[in-house]
Amino acid sequence: MALGKNARKRTFFSRESVDKALLTIGNIPVVGHIAETDDGKQYMGGHDVVVELTGEDIKIKHLTVPYGVVPGDNTFSYETVTEPDGAARDYLVGDVVLWMGRYPELKEAVYSDTTYFNQSMEIELFEVKPMDDGYFDVTSFGFSALCLLGKDDDKDSERHTEPAWPMARVDAYDASRGEEFTRLMRMFSDELDSCLAARETLKGGDNPTMKGGNKLTMKMSEDTDVTQTSGKEDAPEKMSFSAMTYGEKYTLLSDAVTALNDDKSDRWMWLTDFDDKYLHIGCSVNFEGATPPTNLARTSYKVDENLAVTLDTAFTPLYWKKLTAEEVTELESMQSRLDELIAYQSEHMASEKKLQVDKLLAQFSDLAKIDEFVKLREKAYDCDDMGQLELTCYAIRGKRVLPTQSGNERAAYGKLFLDSGDKDDDGDPYGELFERYGKN
Repeated sequence: MALGKNARKRTFFSRESVDKALLTIGNIPVVGHIAETDDGKQYMGGHDVVVELTGEDIKIKHLTVPYGVVPGDNTFSYETVTEPDGAARDYLVGDVVLWMGRYPELKEAVYSDTTYFNQSMEIELFEVKPMDDGYFDVTSFGFSALCLLGKDDDKDSERHTEPAWPMARVDAYDASRGEEFTRLMRMFSDELDSCLAARETLKGGDNPTMKGGNKLTMKMSEDTDVTQTSGKEDAPEKMSFSAMTYGEKYTLLSDAVTALNDDKSDRWMWLTDFDDKYLHIGCSVNFEGATPPTNLARTSYKVDENLAVTLDTAFTPLYWKKLTAEEVTELESMQSRLDELIAYQSEHMASEKKLQVDKLLAQFSDLAKIDEFVKLREKAYDCDDMGQLELTCYAIRGKRVLPTQSGNERAAYGKLFLDSGDKDDDGDPYGELFERYGKN
C-alpha cells in the first residue's frame, strides 16, 4: 500500500495511521485464489468470493486460502515509487514468505521471474473521518491479510486484477545481482566458517578452516548456486530442534499445522507464531466452541529427537487486542495499578486473617502445652475455615477434660428429676390412670 489519497477508493492514509497499524501486520496470512482459464492454465485471481442464496439467507464464501505469511520479525520501510501517471508516491515495503515448496502451483501462476503478483492489503477499519474534498481519512485501521492478485500485460484479461495502488506488487528477491547480496553471502560464509572452527576446537578436534576439512564455500554464479564442499566423508551431524534457526523452526512447525488441513474443507489453519511451549494458529473460520467467536487459538506441541512434531489437538481460543501505542501504554498502566491493588488486598487479607487466628487461639491458651494443639497452631494460619479451626480446638479441649475410668473406679451417676406435670382438677396427679385401669 501507499501513503496519501487513493482516487479509486476515495480514501486517504497518513504516515501516522499506517505506522500505528504496523502493530497488527505481524504474522498475518498471505492469501490468494488460484483459478484456471478455459484452456487449463493456472493464474492468480483476486479477492474472490462466492455468494450462496439459501431461501432468505445470503452466505458469502471466501475462495482465498493461505499461501504464505508476513513474518512477525519484519523490518518495514517506505520507498518512493514513480507510478504510471508520473506521480511519485511513498509505498510501504516489507518481506513476505510464500510456501512455494508446498504449493508448486504458485510457480505456475506467477507473472514473471522478477515480479510474481500484484497485491492488495485487506484491512479492518476502526475510525474513518470524512474530508472536505469527498475523500475519507482512515485514521485508525488494522491489517488482516495480504491478498495476492493476478498480473498480466493485458489489463482486460481475466488473468489480471488491478490493485488499488497501481505499483503494489510482490517481487522476488534477485539473489544473482547486487553487491550488497554478494557481500552478505560472503560475510555469512566467513561467520559460518568461524562457528564451525570454534565448535571443532571446543570438541578437541582440528580447526577445519586451517586443515582444509568441512570448509563451507559459497559459489556465487549467475543462477546463485549455493554449494557445500567437504574434505571428509563423515555423515552429517543430526540437527536438534534447539539448534535450528527461527526460520527452520517455523517451516517445520508450519508444515505440522498445515498437515491437519483438509483440501476439501472450508476450515484451513496456518501457523502465525510460536514460542517454546505453544503454537499460535490462525484459521479461515472461527474455532468451534470459542466464546466469543475467534479464528485465533494456541495449542501445545513437542518435537522429538527425530524432529517429529506432535500437536495437542485441544485448541485454546485467543483474542487480538488492536490497540494504538497510547492505548498499550494506558493498558499497561492500568494493569500495573491492578497488580498493586491485588497485592495490597492480599497483604491486607493476610493481616486480617492473622488477627482472627491469633484471637481464636488465645481463647484456648489452656491448651498451649498439649502437643496436638501445638501442631494445630503451626498450621492454623493456612486454614481457610475459621469455624472448622474453632471446632478442632474444642475437640482437643474436650479430650483433655473427659473423665477416665480404670480398675474398680466407678463412673459417677447423677439423679434425673422428672416433672410430674400439672395436676388435674380433682387433684389426682396421675390423671385418673388408676381409676380407669386399676380396678378389678
